[in-house]
Parts: sequence; structure tokens; C-alpha cells
Amino acid sequence: MYFNCTESVRRDLDCEKKMLAKFNHRMSYLKKYEGYYLKISESHKTPQYYMVKRENGKELHQYLKKNEQRIVDELQEYRYLKYSIDACIRNISCMEALLSQYKSLSPADVTKNFGRAYQQQNNANALIYSYRNTRDWISSKESVKSAHEIYRPEGLIHIAGDGTAKRSKSEVVISDCLNSLGIPHIYECPVKVNGYRLLPDFICLDASTGQEVLIEHFGYMAEDSYREKTYEKLENYINAGYLINVDLLVFFEDINGNINAESIYNMLRTRFHK
Repeated sequence: MYFNCTESVRRDLDCEKKMLAKFNHRMSYLKKYEGYYLKISESHKTPQYYMVKRENGKELHQYLKKNEQRIVDELQEYRYLKYSIDACIRNISCMEALLSQYKSLSPADVTKNFGRAYQQQNNANALIYSYRNTRDWISSKESVKSAHEIYRPEGLIHIAGDGTAKRSKSEVVISDCLNSLGIPHIYECPVKVNGYRLLPDFICLDASTGQEVLIEHFGYMAEDSYREKTYEKLENYINAGYLINVDLLVFFEDINGNINAESIYNMLRTRFHK
């Protein structure tokens, strides 16, 4: 099994840098509270807040009145931002170090480090791994699929680039990405997971290892009933030993029902080493 995590790390690194810029911008306003911290006294009927600064080993207290709630809020925000900025900087440093030192074990990446004579051998990849016969694999999956009735055929109303029918536009996007990358796959082939018969959106073949990889796409996560069924389905996969981003790829629509084809393409390319 070969897996390269750098695509996910780069995505998280970009997110951390954006958060850090946002935090630093806000902190430029809250710098006026540097050296101060908040204390609370609950000896009265209502909590009493004090802005405190330590000088010469002594604490200087400034009582904050009810109409100074904004200062209380900003002092709390300052402390949160200070911690968050330190955490972001540490996370960014760790992820940049990982990206600079990470060594992919995928055959394609490994052979780049060998001499040209080795790379030009027709059987170079065969020395590292063996390909499965994808035609036989697809035939076996088609046989399993044909033994079951098609689930709600009336819902197959969207046509992908290869002419096959899908249930959603998002599945059309995923199908077209798989075809573009040349990844062997089959649509809605039943699998047994922990005694349950589940219908993953796609089953793919990692031709470099012979490993099957399931793909599930979820939408309508704002609906309680759909969300609960999604969690239940994912729990069944995980309890059966499937690992997300290894042999189970999961795609979600955003809250507005949008899907990012570029992101899906890049994740598939990274996972299948294309």
C-alpha cells in the first residue's frame, strides 16, 4: 500500500497561513492589551472583572465597570488570539518541515531517484509491484453488480462524459475525473460491510497495488436525517477497517450544495499516483 499525504498537508498549510494572517490583523488592534490579563471575582452577587498588569512583582488591578464589557470581551479575545497565533506558527513550521523531508513510497516517485538506465527498463515498475488484470477485475465486479437489482433506476438521470447514467451532478464530476485519470472503477457495486450490504458510489482499483478503494459522495448534510444516515454508513466502514483517504475516499458538498471538481481531481491523482 502506497500513500502520499502531501496534498492534504499542503491544503492544511494554506488554511493555517490564512488563519494566521487573519489573527495577526486582528491582533494589531488588540496589542494595546499587551501585558494585561483578566481576573474575575465571584465574591459578589454578580461577577466582578478586573484588568490586571504585573509591575515590579505586584499586580495592579483596574476594576471594569458594567459599561466596559467591551474591554472584558477584548481581553478574552486577546488571550485566545495569542494562544492561537503561537499554535498556528508551530503548526506551519511542522507542516513545512514535513513537506521538505517527506519521502513518497509510490513506485513512480521511488524510480525518480534511480538512474536513467533503470528508469528506461520496460520492466522497471514490475520489479517493485505487479499490476492486476484490470479487465478481469472489472468483469468480476460487473458480475457482482448484475446479480442485484439496480437501486432506484428512475434516479439515474444525469449523464457522465462516458455516456453512463449517474444519480447526481456531483457523481458525474467524480466519474469524469476518474476517467480522465484512467482509474479503473465501477459505479454502485454492492459490498458487504459488517453484515450490511452497502452501495458505495464507486469502487476503484489501485492498479499499482491491487487494492480496492471505495468512494462515497455525500450531499444534503444540512438535513438531520441524511446526516445521521451518513454518520451511520461511515461508522460501518470504519468499524470494518476502512481508512479514510487510504481505501475509503469521502467527498462532501458545501452548505450551498457546491462541489469542487479541481479538488476532487487533485485528491484522486494524489491517491492513485497519476
